[in-house]
Amino acid sequence: MGSHKSLYGLPVSAKLQEIYRRLLKLHRTNVDDVISLTPLEMLVLAILSQRTTDPIAQQAFENLRRMFPDWSALCDAPISSIERAIHDTTWPDKKAKFLQRAFQHIRGWRRGALNLDHLFEMSDTDASAWLDRLPGVGIKTSACVLLFSTLRRAVLPVDTGHRRIMTRLGMLGPSISSDRAHPILQSLLPRDWTPREIEAFHNVIKKHAQTYCDAKQPRCAGCALRDLCRHAQTCFQPEHEEEKRHTAVKRRSSTQPNPLQMCMLYE
Repeated sequence: MGSHKSLYGLPVSAKLQEIYRRLLKLHRTNVDDVISLTPLEMLVLAILSQRTTDPIAQQAFENLRRMFPDWSALCDAPISSIERAIHDTTWPDKKAKFLQRAFQHIRGWRRGALNLDHLFEMSDTDASAWLDRLPGVGIKTSACVLLFSTLRRAVLPVDTGHRRIMTRLGMLGPSISSDRAHPILQSLLPRDWTPREIEAFHNVIKKHAQTYCDAKQPRCAGCALRDLCRHAQTCFQPEHEEEKRHTAVKRRSSTQPNPLQMCMLYE
């Protein structure tokens, strides 16, 4: 990892540490020391969270728990009843089928037991590969199960906002897919980071993507990472913004294009 170099001369691990330090100061985040969700429960919540906000996914999870106090009942329930419990999520029809098929697969593989306790005995790589075979599960969902459940592994889930920020910072190429981004960013994390630190890093990057690093209108002017960011250094010009605000005549007559309109190239 020491051989990797990022922009502006900082080793990648040092740059990530600095990003984490700044964003933790800006956004703060609470990470529970005691993890209560089992791997199976986290699997359900992670599937529900796909393309869905956290509050809606959490409510859908609670609806399912009330409807199915015993998870095994979900294996043979009418799909319509599962879909009804999670109707506010994105693609509830697909997720209802994914959940039931995943549970049926687990029950069959575990010879009647409905749990994921065998993952505790597996390496991160093997556990992720096993989860990836389940219906509705991809690399991000499996990473969420590994990090946020009682498995508590040092694995970073990467969503759209994470990939956008890391691309603009110059740590990922603009054509890198979400699936490819996971192993790349995982390999760049400081090796001494604990699962708790990785969760905090995940949280502050997610918050920064929501509040500053918007897909179409990034707030580069006030961004705490501006001096570390390729996108900001290349595409954001404060003097041009000043000119736009105070020199209407020059703006109308100038042929120079607005870099903020041109430079969405890292999306």
